[in-house]
Amino acid sequence: MSARSRESRTGKSTPSTAPEPSTELPKGQERQPAALAPRHTSIALGMLGLVILVGLSLRFYGLDHESLWLDEGKSVGVASLPLGTVLQKVYETGTNPPLHYVMLHFWIKAFGDSESSVRALSAVCSVASILILYSIGVALAGRAPATLAIVLLSLSSFHIHFAQEARAYALFGMFSLLSMYFLLKAEGNYSVFNASGYIVASALVLYSHPHGLFVIVTQNIYILPGLLRSARTGALHWRRWALMQGLTCLAFSPWLGVLATKALYIQSHRLWYPRPSALGLLSAIGTLCGHSKVISCLFMVLAAAAVVTVRREPESPTGRSSHESVGKSRWRLSIRHSRSVYFLCVWFLAPVLIPFLISQVSAPIFNWRYFIVASFSLYLLVSIAVIQMRPRYMQVIILAVVILWYPVRTIEHYKEVNKAQWRSVANMLKAQAGPDDIVVVSADFCLNYILPYYMRGSGIRQIGFSRGANEEEQEDFSGEVEAERLAGLLEQTKDHERVWLVLGHIKANQAGRIIGKLQEAYRVKGRHEFYKVQLLLFER
Repeated sequence: MSARSRESRTGKSTPSTAPEPSTELPKGQERQPAALAPRHTSIALGMLGLVILVGLSLRFYGLDHESLWLDEGKSVGVASLPLGTVLQKVYETGTNPPLHYVMLHFWIKAFGDSESSVRALSAVCSVASILILYSIGVALAGRAPATLAIVLLSLSSFHIHFAQEARAYALFGMFSLLSMYFLLKAEGNYSVFNASGYIVASALVLYSHPHGLFVIVTQNIYILPGLLRSARTGALHWRRWALMQGLTCLAFSPWLGVLATKALYIQSHRLWYPRPSALGLLSAIGTLCGHSKVISCLFMVLAAAAVVTVRREPESPTGRSSHESVGKSRWRLSIRHSRSVYFLCVWFLAPVLIPFLISQVSAPIFNWRYFIVASFSLYLLVSIAVIQMRPRYMQVIILAVVILWYPVRTIEHYKEVNKAQWRSVANMLKAQAGPDDIVVVSADFCLNYILPYYMRGSGIRQIGFSRGANEEEQEDFSGEVEAERLAGLLEQTKDHERVWLVLGHIKANQAGRIIGKLQEAYRVKGRHEFYKVQLLLFER
């Protein structure tokens, strides 16, 4: 008699003895996202394309709305030199690795050095980051969290700001994402291509920014515990990981000595960064969320919810009468034992906490701009928490708050003045200064890089007074050095009836002494206030 007929006679089902299919993947095999039906695939691709289009539009809109600021002027000034001089200049100063300067050098050759052109390189890198983050998100959490994460990234005023700046931050963020992407690929499926991709991307991270070193440290914090426990993590084992790290160091070795020299220099000549406090740490994290305390708190709660789960479970009736246990329950707190969540937590915390802790015991190196590499993991953690949230109405409410608030902050970003208005200063000088006038720039650093960019072809004589607060090799202006410069100031201007004084990137007390010295021979005829720059006119 068949099993079906026996079941119909007895009313009971016969237990199946067939083994359940295993969910474990063979070693070295990478988990792939579940296949979608053709219709769902088209929707997913359409959403991806729409988000990238929105991100691209926001990053290229108003590229030349604001003036270049001091550091952008340095980027353009150095990158405009012949390539050999660019490398020599970067090597001598040792302030930042050369990759951004070299790429900007060729970019300027191809597209010119207008404000829009020099910033477009960062905009392109920022748009590419959206696509790379989506690929990482799909591999770690699936398409829904990945899509939400790139929505947050594309609308982020924090990332739009750096996409519209001719500095290395967007490039640094893009290559850090690429390095993380190939790390996950090599861990899931080790191959020559994936390992080579990781080595190249990681070397580019190191050549993009000094804090690229902390990206590599972060990856080792993620990988090494697994290797210590079981001698391998995924498809990686000790020899493979050591080879990848060794070749990365070898690729970076030409600049390693310069980085070490800079680190020693910072120890003896502290940068302008203040020592960060716990409140400063929270404020820096808040910038990743768009400078909103409400959204910052919401993101932190959601990021924690992606790591920790809270469930209400009924109490065990053991030792209780049935009427005592009915309806009783308790809350249980547990941590998600997920490799993906662990990876994202390390990725978010290490690049932020390592510079913070170093800054407590050594020369401060803590700057919110460098946390661009940590922002991507935060967006993924938030997205995972939102997609997993129950009940559904809470998910809808949080999505509405975040998605509706982000465009508001983005609109505010375009309305705000965020950068020193050197273009307006130069335009006023070119319009009102005569050929016999002289322009005194308070800081040589500004005279060397930013003002000449806007004063090209004006024919107006310009001189500098001091190196200024942002020059790596700062001078001590107390005593003889400042007195000598102040005495020489009137000597340099004695043949001019009118003197224009540009004050920017200088301490207030020093600016006051410069004004006082000029007033010994001139009187103040006019004063014009611009964002972070002042322009004064002196006449005899």
